[in-house]
Amino acid sequence: YALQKATLKAFEEQLVRMEVIGKDTKLPNDVTRLAQLVDKMQQAREEQWQSPPAPMPSEAFAQFLLNAQAIHEHLLSAIHHTWTRFYAEHAAGDLPQKFAAADYHTAQNYAPDITTIFRGVSGRNPTPWLSENAARFKQVELIPCCHLGTYVTLFTLGDRLWIGFNANLVPTIAGDTVHAPLPIINLYPAMKALADEARLKTVAFLAQQGESNVGEIADAMKLTQSTASRHLSLLAKTDILQMRRDGAMRYYKVNPSALYEIAHSLTGLADQNP
Repeated sequence: YALQKATLKAFEEQLVRMEVIGKDTKLPNDVTRLAQLVDKMQQAREEQWQSPPAPMPSEAFAQFLLNAQAIHEHLLSAIHHTWTRFYAEHAAGDLPQKFAAADYHTAQNYAPDITTIFRGVSGRNPTPWLSENAARFKQVELIPCCHLGTYVTLFTLGDRLWIGFNANLVPTIAGDTVHAPLPIINLYPAMKALADEARLKTVAFLAQQGESNVGEIADAMKLTQSTASRHLSLLAKTDILQMRRDGAMRYYKVNPSALYEIAHSLTGLADQNP
């Protein structure tokens, strides 16, 4: 019934957007009256967007909306079709790399805290939200994903947390061959952060001038404070810069160990060149 409730809510919001009903109008729990609203919605669609005729009679659609089991079965059918038609083959091809990522990180024996685990699988610092809420999660599951790029996904339910991370930053799979581990888990996010002229110049400025506040950095880089803050925040997330607060002021400085780590990782790539 939760699924039916969500479906009816979405339908109600669509009717409000199309001005078929007012914001405070409640949907009738009656097929005939609900079918009348479906008719009005379709008329509005045809007038506003030149939409083709509805694929289902209004009364049949109204009956569908009021049938929780029908909604459930239709959604499962749609998910199965979408999975089979568009995703199954690609997902099967991704499995070896996902298993490689799972095996690689399992073997690392990370300290049992979310901060260490998050940085280990993503190469990034935890978000402020994750740092603040880490203690309330009793179960954390890591999900290797092959199409996230630099992003990380977080999903929570009660005291459980799921973290989706990039599976491609570990030993790569080609056929039945596992290539030697490449030290790029921490390298990729850092290089991505530095792959911008303004951010690279900011790091160079701080390396020369030392710790500076946001206003000083913005003036030196000829950026607005909001733009400078955005760049500085990204650099801090990857540990390239360290940030401290003094009242309302934020100060940034270069983190030498992070730059040495980048250099070490690049050297590791060179050392593996046959």
